[in-house]
Amino acid sequence: MCSKQLMKYKRGKARQEIAKEHLSKLYDFATNSQYPLEYRKKSAELILKISQKFKVSLDKHYKILTCKNCSSFLLDTNSFSIRLNKGHLVYKCKNCGEIYRIPYTSKNHKKSQIKP
Repeated sequence: MCSKQLMKYKRGKARQEIAKEHLSKLYDFATNSQYPLEYRKKSAELILKISQKFKVSLDKHYKILTCKNCSSFLLDTNSFSIRLNKGHLVYKCKNCGEIYRIPYTSKNHKKSQIKP
């Protein structure tokens, strides 16, 4: 790489690191139940916008709490429901009705995908 390309690459990585820090702060704000729901929804929308703009992939716990169909954040029991069903956590978005199944294993199996 020539020096200009290297500078652009470093600048992009620095922006992504800053974006990741902002995402973690917004996630903490969105999941804190002390704040009003409309502010928490706005911070959830900002999480999705920032991750798309700076091409930052969301972590596993961010992905679980976002609806992939309507791009809403699953914050309260007003926005989603959780059920246990034959080795799966079943999330159902109340905005669009989309269903997500996340497998979990019992104590007898080697690994569990969802960590407490």
